[in-house]
Amino acid sequence: MNKTICWFCEKEFEYDGEQYRDVNCPNQVEQEFNKPNTTEEEWLKEKEENMGELKDLARKQSKFLMLEVGDSIEAIFTDYKIIPSPYDPEKEIVQYRFKVDNIDKFFTNGSSALMRAFDEIPKGSKVKITRIPMVDKAGKTVEGKSSYKVEKIG
Repeated sequence: MNKTICWFCEKEFEYDGEQYRDVNCPNQVEQEFNKPNTTEEEWLKEKEENMGELKDLARKQSKFLMLEVGDSIEAIFTDYKIIPSPYDPEKEIVQYRFKVDNIDKFFTNGSSALMRAFDEIPKGSKVKITRIPMVDKAGKTVEGKSSYKVEKIG
């Protein structure tokens, strides 16, 4: 038997090292692991299927639009405000305002291409915003670089 510390209650417990089914946590954490005939591989697969749950919650609760490369969102473009850049107070950037599922969300960006795109879209319009990866001349994705594509819907 191996011993480890429970991540939840910080008490020591024993487990068989192969499977998590023998966890004996006094704070009922064993319910998470203690599934009869569940191998570690099956348990990890189930966990992977549930990954992103916290990211989804953070996205839902945030006042700001959060898009990862490849993500898209449909929203109503309601307004914008020109604000000083937090990185260079002499430079101005734009804070866009959207309605997503009837909730106000903000998106701050200094891209002149994005400014030109939104200049052509009337307030109150439904838009689709997609974050796309930057690609170099050889066609390879540039790590850590992306841009946004904006489309007016309807």
